[in-house]
Amino acid sequence: MPVLLKQNNPTSTLALWQITESEAELRRLVTADDARGADRLGCAARRTERLAWRAALRTIIPESAVGYNALGAPVLNPAGTRHLPGASPSGPAGHCPGRPDNLPAFLSAAHTQGYAAVIVSDRPCAIDIERRDRDFSRATPRYISEAESRLPGADHPAFAAIAWCAKETLYKQAAVPGLDFLHDLRLISLDPARGTVTASVARAAEAVRRMAAAGPGPARGPVTLELPFLLTDDLCIVYTPA
Repeated sequence: MPVLLKQNNPTSTLALWQITESEAELRRLVTADDARGADRLGCAARRTERLAWRAALRTIIPESAVGYNALGAPVLNPAGTRHLPGASPSGPAGHCPGRPDNLPAFLSAAHTQGYAAVIVSDRPCAIDIERRDRDFSRATPRYISEAESRLPGADHPAFAAIAWCAKETLYKQAAVPGLDFLHDLRLISLDPARGTVTASVARAAEAVRRMAAAGPGPARGPVTLELPFLLTDDLCIVYTPA
C-alpha cells in the first residue's frame, strides 16, 4: 500500500510503509538501482523489506543514489551531496535554517515483519521500528537493566518495545561498533504521555561527538537525547529528534 504515515519535522521527514505488495509490485515503485541492490539478497523476505523501505524513500526523494558506509548503514548520494526537495531559507521539512544548501542529506532505515520506515534529514539521524507483539522476554536481560526496569513508565505495556527501539536508534545514531546495549546505552526516563524516551550513550568519544551533532549538549561527556516515539496498534517507532 502507499505510505501509511508521513511526518514532516523541521529538519527531517519520516515515512512508514505497510508492506502489502508483492516483490514484483514493489520493484515497480523504486529505481532501477534500488531493484538491482535487492537482487543481491538471497532471502525473499529481506528483498521485500529492502524494496519497501526504498519505496518509502522514493515518496520523499524520488531520485538519489543510495550506498552503504563501512558500518553497513545506508547513506544518501554517496558520490555527492543533495539537499532535501523543496528546501528553502524559510525552512520547510528537511531544511535546517542557517545551514548551507550543499549539506549532504542523511538517511536511516528500519524494517520488521510487514513494515518498513525511513527518515531523511540534513543532520545525522536514526530510526528503528519493531512489532509490539514480538516476544522480547528472552532478550530483555541483555538490554534492559534493573534500574531501567524500575523507571516511572516502565510498566507501560509497550515498554520492552520502546526500550529496544530506543537503544537501536541510539546505536545507529552513535555509529560506533561494539556499544553494549545494557551498559553503554542507557534509558534515563520515559514519558508515555508526551511520547518521548530520554537516553544517553555512556562511553565512546566518537559516539559522543556524533550524538552532539543531533542535539544540544556538551562536546565532551555523555550526551543525552530525548527521542520521540510513536505507537500504533502493531508497531513501536523511535527516531532522533527533529
